[in-house]
Amino acid sequence: VADKSVDKVWHVCPGEKLRSTHVPKPVGVHFHSGRLYVGSFVQGDASVHVLEQNVGGKKDEGEGDAYRMKMKIVHPRLLHPAGLVVQGGTLYVLEQVHRALLTFDVSNGNFTGALLDQLLDAPEGIMYSPGC
Repeated sequence: VADKSVDKVWHVCPGEKLRSTHVPKPVGVHFHSGRLYVGSFVQGDASVHVLEQNVGGKKDEGEGDAYRMKMKIVHPRLLHPAGLVVQGGTLYVLEQVHRALLTFDVSNGNFTGALLDQLLDAPEGIMYSPGC
């Protein structure tokens, strides 16, 4: 759960203690192949945080962040990263300020293009469907 008001992503796991990970102003989350992708909506420092499970996070005690930073993806067109999805080595990000669908290489975070641009409204949700 992205909780922008307290700068946390809450991890709700059945039968386990509630845990969290600090991420500044999280607005979008996506989990893929053991990594958590979080859109961070910070004025002047918007980004996508790529996180991996924090093995030393004292899971049983509920202390420390559940995930740790692996990579931070930044780009001049990335100002309000809302919807996120990963497929085939590509991170797709719905960017609300520019009203676009931006793409990034998941291995290095490099910007690879804009599939949609100048949408009529701010995009919010995205999903991968194998039935295209």
